[in-house]
Amino acid sequence: PANPSVITLGPDLLTGHPLVRHVDGVWAGSSPALFIASGARRRLAQPLDPAARARIERYYRADLAAFVADVARKQPDVVLVDARPAVAWLRGEPAIRAAMQPYRRAARAADVEVWVRR
Repeated sequence: PANPSVITLGPDLLTGHPLVRHVDGVWAGSSPALFIASGARRRLAQPLDPAARARIERYYRADLAAFVADVARKQPDVVLVDARPAVAWLRGEPAIRAAMQPYRRAARAADVEVWVRR
């Protein structure tokens, strides 16, 4: 659509905002990407004391929850989905899968899938 609202499902800070500017769109996310969840996931794979693990897990869940809330509240026209195998964990999160139910894959450009509302 003209002036689409767009959000990114992925950790790369450079995926969504350049496209939004190029298509004269509107950003629908409260952050540019799920980079906090990505960093937290890497950190959670390392040995941590229980307090640090709990704190980092909260960061991880909060970043995912922000994406889910943005999709529910703003219902973006387009979701740019990072399709790299290295971030398949993100697409497999139950809350993310549920948030993406109203969308379908419409195209792919390199490592990014373009999903639109059904």
